[in-house]
Amino acid sequence: MLSFLRKIRFQMAGQATSNNTTAANNIGSARKYLIYAFGEITLVVLGILIALSLNNWNQSRINSISEINYLERLQRELVADTASLSIQIQRMEQRIVLLESFATTLNDPDTDDVRLIEAGKGYFDKGWMLPALSTNKTTYNDLLSTGQFKIIRDENLRESIINLYLIYEGYELAVNTNSEWGMVQDAQMTMNTDALALDWRTEKLFGKLDDPTLAQKILVDKDVFTRNVAVHYWIITSSLDAFSYLKGKAETVLKMIDTALVQ
Repeated sequence: MLSFLRKIRFQMAGQATSNNTTAANNIGSARKYLIYAFGEITLVVLGILIALSLNNWNQSRINSISEINYLERLQRELVADTASLSIQIQRMEQRIVLLESFATTLNDPDTDDVRLIEAGKGYFDKGWMLPALSTNKTTYNDLLSTGQFKIIRDENLRESIINLYLIYEGYELAVNTNSEWGMVQDAQMTMNTDALALDWRTEKLFGKLDDPTLAQKILVDKDVFTRNVAVHYWIITSSLDAFSYLKGKAETVLKMIDTALVQ
């Protein structure tokens, strides 16, 4: 009887041990699965982070290339603008000399016929040419229409570029409007006087006029010519101020762009 009970106890103990081992094995398997799952999740997260990082790096690289491209285009256009403004400033300064010469000669009672005619021909050759302002806005309009201004990272530079082109637009409107008004005055003068007899392109159409006759035609309309010179003088001097101001603003922005491209 004792041996039978002992045998049953041993069997029960063995079964208990077997159950404990199975439970332990199950716990170990679960732990291994959790570790594996955590590793898989970690790899996926790292992969996503790396992909995002590479995408951001690539986008930054693309933006940097675009920024340089736009700045170089603006640089070329501003160099051309400042060169054009310089030429026009020089021409306006020469025109002012011709305007002053003709006005002075017209109102000098001691002026001889030759000086009066020479001053008049100088005026109608180049002096009465009116300025026109047109700047290159190709890249600026491109940046504006595509919304790409944000790729210019330097906020101060970005605002300076926008401000410059807004000033351009305002001065273009003012200068060109003034010149259009001046052309209306010129048309009236040429219709009411023999002004074109002093222009080398049209003088032959008036026949061969001797100096006294031509000088007399000028003096007859002295007041009309004086007012016309005054109109041109006002337009050109105000335009000269505008062109000089724009040239200075453009050169300042150009220096900022040069610095940004070097960095």
